[in-house]
Amino acid sequence: MHILPRSLLAGALALVAATAAAGDIWRMSALSDPVSPQTPTTFLDLARAVVPDLEATSGGWRGNTIAPTMAEELDVDEAWPEGLQVSKAEVMHLAGEKAVIIFLDFGEPDGQPDAPASLALYTLAGETPVLGDIVNVGLDRQTGISGDTRLVDDRTALIVIDNTHSNSSQHYRITSLYLATPEELLHVDDVFTFSESLCGLWRQQQTGVSVKDAVPSGKPAIYVEVSLHDDPKEGDECAEPIAVIADRTIGVTYTWSEKTKSYQPDSDALQMLAEENERRF
Repeated sequence: MHILPRSLLAGALALVAATAAAGDIWRMSALSDPVSPQTPTTFLDLARAVVPDLEATSGGWRGNTIAPTMAEELDVDEAWPEGLQVSKAEVMHLAGEKAVIIFLDFGEPDGQPDAPASLALYTLAGETPVLGDIVNVGLDRQTGISGDTRLVDDRTALIVIDNTHSNSSQHYRITSLYLATPEELLHVDDVFTFSESLCGLWRQQQTGVSVKDAVPSGKPAIYVEVSLHDDPKEGDECAEPIAVIADRTIGVTYTWSEKTKSYQPDSDALQMLAEENERRF
C-alpha cells in the first residue's frame, strides 16, 4: 500500500479546504434544484445538456455519452464506456444574478484521469437559461475550485481551478485561471507545480493567485506567486543526502493586451519552472 507523506497529503487535502474557503462566493446545489426562481429548468437539465443519458444511481447521476455539440465545445470524446458521474452543482452569480457560472465535475469518485469537468456561463434574462460559454477544466484526477477564487466586482470574477493527483511520493497540480464576466469565460493560463518526497527532505511548491490591480473600466491584472521550499525530514538513511535548496519565490503578473486580445505574462518564469519540473519526473 502506498502512503502519501504528510506534506504531500496536506497538499492533496488542500483542494477540499480551499473549496470550503470559497464558500462565500460559490454555493452548493442539488441537481434537482431550479437554476433560479424564475425558471423550471433544473441543474440536472443543464447537466443532461452535457451528458444526455444521465440516470440516477446510489451515488448521484451516471451516464456514458457526451452530446456531440458539447463534446466539440469541450474538446473531448463523445463515448465514455467507463462512465461519467455527477452528484452536485457549484454555482456563482454575477451581475445581480443576471448571469450564473456553474461548475459540474463528471469525474468518477476513484479519479478517472481524463473525465471532463465543465465550467459554464449562462444568462438568466428569461425563463430558459441561455448558454453563453462552456469550457472543460478537468485536467487531472481531482478537480475543484480553489480558495483563491474571488469576485473582482459585481460583474467580474477571477475563477481558479485546481487539478491534482498524487502517488506515494509525488504531488502534481495544475492551477487554471479564468476571468468570468456575464459575457465570457476568458482563459488566462494554466500553472503547473510539482512537489515530492526525497530522501531526507520534502521538496514543495505552493501556488497563490490574487488580483493585483482591479480596474473598474477594464480587465484586472492577475498575480501568480509560486513559493518553493525544501523541508528537511529526519529518520531517512540516505546514501547520498540531497542538499536543501534555499527558498525562492517566483512571481508573474498577467495583464490584458488589447493587441493580442489575451492575457500576457510579464515573464516566462512559470513556463521555465514547468520545464524544470518535467525534468524531475
